[in-house]
Amino acid sequence: MNTIRFSWSSIITVLVIAIAFSNMSSPVQVLGETTDDEQIKGVVQDYFQMLYEARKTLVASDFSQIATTKYSANPGWLAREKERQEIERAIAKSFNQSILKYEFKLDFQSVEMSSAWATVNLYESNSVWYSSSPEIASQMGLVKHVITLIKINNHWMINNDQYEDEMTQLIASSPSEEIFNNIGKNSQPRYTNPMVPHGQKPRPVQERLLLR
Repeated sequence: MNTIRFSWSSIITVLVIAIAFSNMSSPVQVLGETTDDEQIKGVVQDYFQMLYEARKTLVASDFSQIATTKYSANPGWLAREKERQEIERAIAKSFNQSILKYEFKLDFQSVEMSSAWATVNLYESNSVWYSSSPEIASQMGLVKHVITLIKINNHWMINNDQYEDEMTQLIASSPSEEIFNNIGKNSQPRYTNPMVPHGQKPRPVQERLLLR
């Protein structure tokens, strides 16, 4: 009889200890669920994929499911991206410079988040092959982005994308009308197939526009 009482007390003791340790341990992620960090990186990856695909297909991106200017500290950023795509489409058509294929890489430096906001620091690099010179890849490296995301209805969305490259410099320095007029004036045969010394890459159209 004493042995039975001892066995039950031992079992209860073990259970109490097990419960105590389970309460101290970190929550276990349920199989199939994704963490906020994974969701945020996934949204950022999809955002860049959408931007590059728009450049290749010359079809404007639908930002409605992935980006919002609600509560944004810089609500003009999305209008800038849409303007950028309009300019890229004009350049591609005027200079016969469509994209054959592309590769891009995002080097995530940090992801900082609260319950409803997140800030991502990353570097963007790419290789792009144009129809005007299909054998030569135009490469860009280490463009720094500071991307802000907001969580709405349990879904992370891009809320701001701060970066600088040749195109953002062009947009910032000239009104849209002047840019489009300049594209039209410079889309001559001598610009469509520029003479480039052997082994050297042709300058991007954006650079030629900046040197107007």
